[in-house]
Amino acid sequence: MWLGPVAGTLSLRYHLTIDFIAFFVSLYDKLIAKSSTRFLYRIPESTFYLLAFCGGGWGLILSFIFFNHKVRKTRFLAKCGAALVLRILLYSIIS
Repeated sequence: MWLGPVAGTLSLRYHLTIDFIAFFVSLYDKLIAKSSTRFLYRIPESTFYLLAFCGGGWGLILSFIFFNHKVRKTRFLAKCGAALVLRILLYSIIS
């Protein structure tokens, strides 16, 4: 079944939404990391990997740049980048 421009619009909306979610999840984690309150929970790194793989890689990269969040963890950045590249490769193979 051919969906044409409808599928492209839905795909764009999905990617923009997941990028915004990833961006704001990273912002939340940065604010919790800087605050002195310890009753709020930090976001586990596995959540960031999942967000990057689901299409939120660009939002994570922008949040890492804007908020200077997790930039010292080169292994973490490499894994998020690899998840983003894997997602792009899978998307290009499928479509």
